[in-house]
Amino acid sequence: MAAQILPVVKLFFVCEEAAFDPDAAAYRILAPMHALAMPPGVVSKFVCEQFDCYAQLSDALGAFRFSVQVLPGDADVVVHTSDSAHLSFAPPPGSASSTSRSA
Repeated sequence: MAAQILPVVKLFFVCEEAAFDPDAAAYRILAPMHALAMPPGVVSKFVCEQFDCYAQLSDALGAFRFSVQVLPGDADVVVHTSDSAHLSFAPPPGSASSTSRSA
């Protein structure tokens, strides 16, 4: 079985849009947010417009499924779970597990 090391979340936030800009070879983050809340006067059944989540993960090895769960600030009830993304982390170049040796 291949080795697995769980990723460490270095940075995570919600934003209006997160997209890779191939011309700049960098991610473009539009309107980062520190919290999501229902509009004034709305108490239930509010459908939020789309938003993106930006995450930086590190120190992982192996393949994982990654998803985001939305919970109200005052409860432990999951109100939404995102689709899963499949992530794969390779060993660092030159590490013992990234090179094969024959005897």
